[in-house]
Amino acid sequence: MNACCAGFVDGFYRFHSLCYGEGLTKINHSFFQTDQVCPHGWAHHGHSCFQIIDTPTPKWRKARAMCQRLGGDLGKITTASENQFVYDLLRQQKTVTHYGVWLGLYRKKDQQFYWVDNTPLSGYTAWGQGEPNDSAKHRGENCVHKIGEKRSWPFQPGQWNDVPCSLHGIVPSYIAPVVLCQKKIVMDVLSF
Repeated sequence: MNACCAGFVDGFYRFHSLCYGEGLTKINHSFFQTDQVCPHGWAHHGHSCFQIIDTPTPKWRKARAMCQRLGGDLGKITTASENQFVYDLLRQQKTVTHYGVWLGLYRKKDQQFYWVDNTPLSGYTAWGQGEPNDSAKHRGENCVHKIGEKRSWPFQPGQWNDVPCSLHGIVPSYIAPVVLCQKKIVMDVLSF
């Protein structure tokens, strides 16, 4: 007998599975609490797992490559709750600089911002005062970071700012953003 099973994690962190046999006859349904939604070292929020690589990384592309090697990508923040969660996660790290974390948000040639999954920025944003401003003095500001700690700038921790995609020669490497990685939680459809 061939069966098709699908599973998902709901908003209450419960795993649900539903299996159907031939002719779409329901053969199994179960749900249970699970704390193993994310791999070890990753933090669960909503439909994603997040991890901060606590290493100042001056180049956005290098930060993105680090996340991709872990099976994820740079973080995409679409709600105030997610923004706060990431900020709280950042505050738990050893290294918290003014430059905070790189986000998976960048400006394309059409001068619009896009997330690393190619969706345009829309809806929720957390830009700092006067941002994004694409400051010409820095050879264009096409990548985005989330502020980590208060400095003399008008920004508050947790706000977003556009900066050059490479901060080499602009800020000391030890205060560059650390890396925010994200994996979407996806339950595969299984056949057996």
